[in-house]
Amino acid sequence: MGTSVIQKNIDLQVSVTNSAGEKVTRDGLQSVGNGKVSDGENAFSFGTGTARVTLDERQILQASTYTSSASGSYGTGAGAITGTPSLQQAGSVTVDETFAVTANATSFDYNTGNFQSYSVSIDGSGSAGVNTQVVSLGNASGVGFSSGGSGNGSSIDISFNYNELKYITTAAAAGSAEINGTIAQQSGATGVISSTPFAGVGSATGFAKNQVNTLSIDVSVASDGTTTLTGSDGEGGTFTATLSAHGTSAAVVSFTIVGGANNGANLNLSFSDAALSAAGSTGTAESHAAFTVKVRGQYTAQRDAKFDVRGAHTGADASLTTKQLVDASDQNNLTVQLNETNTSIVNVISQNVQTNGQGLQLDQAQNNWGDRSDIQNAIDQLAKATNNLRTASSNLGTNLNIIQTRQDFTLEFSNVLTEGASKLTQADQNEESANMLTLQTRQQLGTIALSLANQAQQAILRLF
Repeated sequence: MGTSVIQKNIDLQVSVTNSAGEKVTRDGLQSVGNGKVSDGENAFSFGTGTARVTLDERQILQASTYTSSASGSYGTGAGAITGTPSLQQAGSVTVDETFAVTANATSFDYNTGNFQSYSVSIDGSGSAGVNTQVVSLGNASGVGFSSGGSGNGSSIDISFNYNELKYITTAAAAGSAEINGTIAQQSGATGVISSTPFAGVGSATGFAKNQVNTLSIDVSVASDGTTTLTGSDGEGGTFTATLSAHGTSAAVVSFTIVGGANNGANLNLSFSDAALSAAGSTGTAESHAAFTVKVRGQYTAQRDAKFDVRGAHTGADASLTTKQLVDASDQNNLTVQLNETNTSIVNVISQNVQTNGQGLQLDQAQNNWGDRSDIQNAIDQLAKATNNLRTASSNLGTNLNIIQTRQDFTLEFSNVLTEGASKLTQADQNEESANMLTLQTRQQLGTIALSLANQAQQAILRLF
């Protein structure tokens, strides 16, 4: 047996918007992988990263808006209901409910093979009681039922397949009066059986449930008055009985069916003496007459028919707010000063190379890679992450070259200054004393030479 339920989440839709105003929507109408919203984790991929949202459909449906409606019938007896039941005053339905449809019937019509009318009931799982309507062949469409359950104050109109109602029906087995009305003479019989050959049917027990059996009975009356009854039930069963003498009152014949679907069933017939005499009145040594009798077993509602009613839900818009747990920071950035006045600098911006949404923006396997679009999305993210790494590596390499060149220059300049300072503060005393004495001697020699030159000029002047 299968079960059908109303899909409440067929229009369920979840949209995520990022700070740039971009929107990604997933809904229940899409195929797997193409934006289908599902119970559990859902990925909403943006160019700047991926938002991962875990959904519990039992919770998210509470925020959904949908109207009340009825499902089609289901169960082995679903064919007893034609089309989909319709709700009247549907706005008053606020709870979900399952209704079972059952029927009781009497007065079986052996000509049509159906009951003449049914007392049909619907009983909801939350109903205060059973609501019943009489359904006959002429009024099987649009039968109105009141569903008085809690939170379900509407009426329900149901159309029935009249010929299928017998499969969800409960009815007692045929009684003697009903069976008597089915007795009929078989055509071609040589003897004569009146239309009412029996005083009555005593009882009929043990016949197969949920079906009608036609018993063919042959009556043979011998010249000595012995009556033999033989027959079959059309279901593989046979029977025989003998009545040895006629009396003035009814003769009760009891036979038990052997074999077939009715194996062990018992039928008691009460023959009238006049009927048996008529069967042998042709004057031949042995006369025959044949007739049929129909017996209906008990009906047990061997099939079931149900339908669901979904209550309306006004719902409310659901919003989901996310916050970046680790705020953006420049504390890892590096500023390199290239002069003492801080007018020449190099800024080295830190790069986040983690695989999360704030770094390389790599998502997990998109929706378990349900289709090609998910795989392509992952490929695009990997390509973008690779480009980001290459750009970051290039920027760091450029900055490193600048800083390295400046470092080499500064180191050489520092060495020159260090060497000069060392020469000023760390001189050899002996070497410097000798240098000073040499300078002093040179100074004295110069003074003497200059004095001698002056004296020579004065000596020449005295000659005149």
